[in-house]
Amino acid sequence: MDTITIIRYVILTALLIPIIFIDIKEHIIPNSLNIIGAVAGIILMIIDRANYKTYLFGGLFGIGLFVLIILSSEFILKKQGMGEGDAKLMGVIGLLIGLPYTILTTLLSFFIGAIVGVFLLAFNKLKPGMEMPFGPFIAVGAFISMLWGSQIITWYLSM
Repeated sequence: MDTITIIRYVILTALLIPIIFIDIKEHIIPNSLNIIGAVAGIILMIIDRANYKTYLFGGLFGIGLFVLIILSSEFILKKQGMGEGDAKLMGVIGLLIGLPYTILTTLLSFFIGAIVGVFLLAFNKLKPGMEMPFGPFIAVGAFISMLWGSQIITWYLSM
């Protein structure tokens, strides 16, 4: 792992840890943390110009997909199915870890969120229709992607 990647991962980890606790407690992902992450991601993209496309497309994919989910849920369900902070966070994650790991983070976050949601419903800790903060699942997906993303993607592509 090169130095710039380590810097990216350290910055993202420093952002994700408080986001987990804030989102669980207050059901919000602070814009200030997303702005710090976006600025850091853009600066690192400028420094690492050889690889800028994966980070640019990662950011666009992350925010774009989640904005599409938000708009779709508002159109179909007539209510917001996900917060705007989640979309901004996915954009930041994309800027910091790149497109392949952003796709993996997205898949992992939905998978982990679904498993936790089923358990919470089964043990009556969550009732149908209740809000559940999604930021912690995004964070866990990002941590897994940072630590084992390469191995997971290689394993999946070899199937």
